[in-house]
Amino acid sequence: KITLQTQHNLFNSFQTVEPKFSWNERYQNLLNNYYLMRGVIPQLYNEFVEQCIQIGRIIIQERYLTFENKTIKPIIGEMGIVGGEKYHKNGIFFKFAIGIYLNYINILFYK
Repeated sequence: KITLQTQHNLFNSFQTVEPKFSWNERYQNLLNNYYLMRGVIPQLYNEFVEQCIQIGRIIIQERYLTFENKTIKPIIGEMGIVGGEKYHKNGIFFKFAIGIYLNYINILFYK
């Protein structure tokens, strides 16, 4: 069984593969300097949404490709209790929820 600490370690080890980038740090910096940086928060929002759309589109389009052929590789290892592939790209965490366990959860909790 994967513990929360193991999940955290897996996520952090994967995260170090990419350049250090934090959407939250950028956002917090803008908030701290709000009066100097007015108008920049919507630009950050638009940039974040655009990144999500581009990366999400690639993940969805390559859903049926083998691991080796995917442009954005899923995180290796089990993280969490509900199935699906997890991805981390450009400081954004994605989960493509698939699998029979997810259906079991839906039946169990959402009858």
